[in-house]
Amino acid sequence: MPLVHHYIYNLFGLTIASEREFLELIPSSAKNAIDVHIRFGKVDVPDVKVKEETAFLQLLKQDYYFLKLESFARFLVIHDETTMITIDVIDEAKYSYVKSWLFGSVFSAVLHMNNRFALHASAVKTQDGEVVLFCGRSGIGKSTIATRLNNKGFDIVSDDKAVLSLKKDDDSIYIEPSIQITRLWNDSYDKLGDDGFLENPESVSLNEEKFQFLIKKENRILSPLKVKAIYIIRQIKEDSHLQLRRINGKLKHQRLKEQIHRKQFIPKLKKQREHWQYLHDIATRIPVTALLRPLKTSHEDFTSYVVKEITKQS
Repeated sequence: MPLVHHYIYNLFGLTIASEREFLELIPSSAKNAIDVHIRFGKVDVPDVKVKEETAFLQLLKQDYYFLKLESFARFLVIHDETTMITIDVIDEAKYSYVKSWLFGSVFSAVLHMNNRFALHASAVKTQDGEVVLFCGRSGIGKSTIATRLNNKGFDIVSDDKAVLSLKKDDDSIYIEPSIQITRLWNDSYDKLGDDGFLENPESVSLNEEKFQFLIKKENRILSPLKVKAIYIIRQIKEDSHLQLRRINGKLKHQRLKEQIHRKQFIPKLKKQREHWQYLHDIATRIPVTALLRPLKTSHEDFTSYVVKEITKQS
């Protein structure tokens, strides 16, 4: 039975066709060469041996990914000449959580299958039109610094995941158009100040402490932009001071590897060689710096420090 696609999108350098509309994605006029298909329908749990019945089940192997989420959704991803995502929404009342997992683990698996590897990073555009990335572990403040920088005139380019690519025509690294959202914990949002560039809040955690916001259309970045620098945010002890440390050599490659979103998927999908080349392309072309933030540093002090640094580079 032929697929019926009503919506076409550009995401992370891939063309995606979907049966449902996603306001978080960038519409595309492309009609041919679809890379990823999203359909909605029944997904059966694979017949595999597990130790016990569980609300969460994840299975991953080359060109295959299955995810069961409690009682509200199942996902099946199969990659051949193109990638097919089938989503079984069991509980429509939890659709915002379904989308959160789609944009998270599921898209990470899809990207790996298509030889793209997302850095766990948020990114902003500097005054010269190039991009700086902020990487780091979950909860370190990537989304918060990006949204606060947006209020200082640095447009958000991506939140949480950033896919980079090497453009052969100028031998430079570019960031591909991303999901047009930002996610903030309640306390970070309360301290944000100007939130006029955001709209349509949706809860993306079952305890309702974290929300996804759409970036308004007039504030969206719709085309690839050249990457200038990558910062890896790390917390240090409280009695230290904000500081920068350039990362070079083999350590640079290792630190970048640590920032890959769902990096544990890569060996199971048998993408080690492509992943290594991706990191090599970035490491040899982009400066990487550790951005060391002492515990209890205020959002205002951290933002001011970062603004001075990225303005100096512009």
